[in-house]
Amino acid sequence: MYLVNANKNLLITGKLIRQADILVKTVPEQSDCMLSGMALLPDKRMVLCDSENNSLKLVNLESNILVDSLHLSSRPHAVCGIPESCVAVTLPMVHKIQIFSTQPNIEMTKIIETSGSCQGITFWQDTFIVTNKKGNKRSLAVMDIDGHVSTEVVNDTQGRPLIKGPSYVSVGGLTPTLHVSDKKHSSVTKMDLQLTIRDRIALHSSARPNAMFQLDDNQLLVCSGTLSGIHDKLVLLNSETGESRIIIDGVHGLMCAGYSEELEKLYVSCLEYELSDVRNSVLVFDSVGKKQQQCLLI
Repeated sequence: MYLVNANKNLLITGKLIRQADILVKTVPEQSDCMLSGMALLPDKRMVLCDSENNSLKLVNLESNILVDSLHLSSRPHAVCGIPESCVAVTLPMVHKIQIFSTQPNIEMTKIIETSGSCQGITFWQDTFIVTNKKGNKRSLAVMDIDGHVSTEVVNDTQGRPLIKGPSYVSVGGLTPTLHVSDKKHSSVTKMDLQLTIRDRIALHSSARPNAMFQLDDNQLLVCSGTLSGIHDKLVLLNSETGESRIIIDGVHGLMCAGYSEELEKLYVSCLEYELSDVRNSVLVFDSVGKKQQQCLLI
């Protein structure tokens, strides 16, 4: 575990302490959970995609209690927060993005039809950025809130696939900066919002980066999986320097992670941790020694 100074330049070694898990499986659900997507909302709540049970789950992070669950018509994959306490969820199997209100409970408010299977999704200033699959072609697309695509990029300037295996996407920072995880290249691609590549950060050759949580322009948490799903790692990546550090090791089936600066807690979903089956819960980690001198625990 590491502490990042408020200016994002200084890394200080620290320690994570595991807290009580958040149980998110509901009584009617027959299958174990598969928490493939996570979004932290500004009002200390969390929305989860459970792709195994075709459901969205709403968690109160102050009480660590599941407060609502909604069954969907198809498997959700990824989720991102959007204004007015809403979230956007990708349903790749039915070529849709669905918008949900979360106040006070989960309620669908809009359906956006897409031309392909949208998987990863993020939102910035009234714009969605998604990873998309049409047949054998994989692309990045920029679309408005009604699903009208303004930019879609498949190949680079030399005709090669822009990103061979785009999975999840995140955006953030003052610039802002876009990051796309690429399972097939074992890398994270850094881009601007015009989808121009700024850098490609290579990870270990066996890594299969999945979900990400962006902390600022250059620093992000990356769920670094493996082909077998064993010995997955949660990594802190600096896309400016290429430096990466392991935050949590010994994970099986790492799915997604998020960090609440306000609550100073790290949230992780996976199948197993320290040889225990935790697929029906969200892991919670706290710090030894809360904020000191405006340092941010991650």
